[in-house]
Amino acid sequence: MNAMSTSLPETGSKPATAVHAGAAGRGRRVFLMLSQLADGVAAIALFTLMGMSFVDVVGRELFNQPLPGTMELTEILMATIIFAVLPSVSHRGEQIAVDLLDGVVPAWLRPAQRIAAHLLGSVTFAVIGWQLWVDAGKLARYGGTTPYLDLPLAPIVQLMSVLAVATALGFLTGIFRPAKEPR
Repeated sequence: MNAMSTSLPETGSKPATAVHAGAAGRGRRVFLMLSQLADGVAAIALFTLMGMSFVDVVGRELFNQPLPGTMELTEILMATIIFAVLPSVSHRGEQIAVDLLDGVVPAWLRPAQRIAAHLLGSVTFAVIGWQLWVDAGKLARYGGTTPYLDLPLAPIVQLMSVLAVATALGFLTGIFRPAKEPR
């Protein structure tokens, strides 16, 4: 027997730290899978937007017949693209960061500054998610739809709300990620 197997209790249970590390690993894998799914949805939405714009321009210029509802679909696809990539961008720490204070903040205070920035991002997107959820409820109550295609707006805004909260969680997880080296 190896040293590891002799140190475990006879009940066959794993040490608490191994169980916790396993749960954290599964959580990271689930977040990664959901992040990749959201990135894929954003890529499909971008490709759809590109194709739709092409068809609209060709229809307008060659046949004097634009694609109906292009403006509404463009707005929905843009919201999809933006809100779908925000959670993974915030989780990976790839958001735009302005370093106005880096020259005047002492090195010993930078970890606290980084944590404060992540907390601010998390709170901001949590509030955005909450307000979008409130707005989605209002849209659902009065039956809000797009003007031309008559698409219901509440589910779209609810999805934006959920993705904003996921972005808040991405910022929150950034607190525990090692700081990136400046370039």
